[in-house]
Amino acid sequence: AELAQVLAGPLAPLQVRWAKKSKRKRRPKMADRTPELRAASGGQKERVWDRYLMAPETPYEVARQVRQHVRGLTSDGRHNVRRKKDLSRYTNYRVLRAAGLTHDNPQEEVDRRGFVTPLTELQDTSNLPRSPLHRRFLFPHTLSYKVYWGPPSVYD
Repeated sequence: AELAQVLAGPLAPLQVRWAKKSKRKRRPKMADRTPELRAASGGQKERVWDRYLMAPETPYEVARQVRQHVRGLTSDGRHNVRRKKDLSRYTNYRVLRAAGLTHDNPQEEVDRRGFVTPLTELQDTSNLPRSPLHRRFLFPHTLSYKVYWGPPSVYD
């Protein structure tokens, strides 16, 4: 009896008519559309199977798809498309960065001035021409050769 009195007071759960969730309206069936609506709909959805059955994707189309996907990953706002895979990859990268296992730290503590490797030594001691028009070698030289490509009948 006491429990019924507590639930009837200010602690009573909300049971008002305006707080009731309305039922979702049923969408009309696709077959029941008028001819005008069918004509304006833009046709059926294109299937990947139909599209690439005869001719493969061109490099241009592949590049466009990649650009579109990358744009979805990098953009902010409404059109960013981030899959679980992308989020987990970024989370993994953040963990590695926190552990210092990535190589993208702009404020690196190590001072590399004076650090010499065979490559840096070669770069420092190289004597390159100022432009493609300048001579590379100070001595006269000629380079002449023939390349044969194909079956032995081409060699004659």
